[in-house]
Amino acid sequence: MLGKVAFIIALVPSDCSAELALALRTSRETVLTGKCPTCGAVPSFDTDHGERSVADVPVMDAVFQHRFTCPARRESVEALAAEYREQRSGRTEADRFERAQVATRASQRQIKAVAVPVDPDVAPDVAHRLLGRLLAPSGGRVQRCEHLVADRYQTWNALIAEGVWRCDQCAASFADTVKAAGLYMGATEEFTCDLCRRYSPRSLSPLVVRQDIFVMTGAVCKKCFDRYADDRAEDAQ
Repeated sequence: MLGKVAFIIALVPSDCSAELALALRTSRETVLTGKCPTCGAVPSFDTDHGERSVADVPVMDAVFQHRFTCPARRESVEALAAEYREQRSGRTEADRFERAQVATRASQRQIKAVAVPVDPDVAPDVAHRLLGRLLAPSGGRVQRCEHLVADRYQTWNALIAEGVWRCDQCAASFADTVKAAGLYMGATEEFTCDLCRRYSPRSLSPLVVRQDIFVMTGAVCKKCFDRYADDRAEDAQ
């Protein structure tokens, strides 16, 4: 909420159709910018019904009148969402997990060009040790974004040093925030290896560790790089 304005932002499921993903992303951008990027719709306020109360908070709806052919048109989004929910209801837990694995593997193939991949088949102890640290923290509570709470069958992304799990969308948004604000962990942590915890101000390399649907990113010193990194290894199946 910003002042007296509340934004309802659509979640884009990681396993939805391309058509639904486009509709929801267009809807998200429309709400966040105040103008539809496709049809140019701007908000109008529902003055006919006036204010109503939700949890004792006065509310008045702002409506975007999208063109009939716009992907963000409410009727189109609702129809696609209903179809997605029906399809999803027929999937087993194993099916949803497997789909999330496939999507995670596909996304990580793009990252290998810019970071050191640690394949779980090459160094399983690394992945298991990091997962133990991040999924069973000393405080007892796993920190994750609300999208992962709502749907755990999607890619889980975490900065190893920070320990917060984010879905793909939240991870991308957080990365943009870090770039814009120059946010960092502190002079010591920024130059500490995420595997052996050795302070290495001159020899850290980017690191990506994937295990199933979990993707952990950080940095490694030269010693850990030489021990674990295997650029020739294919991503685990």
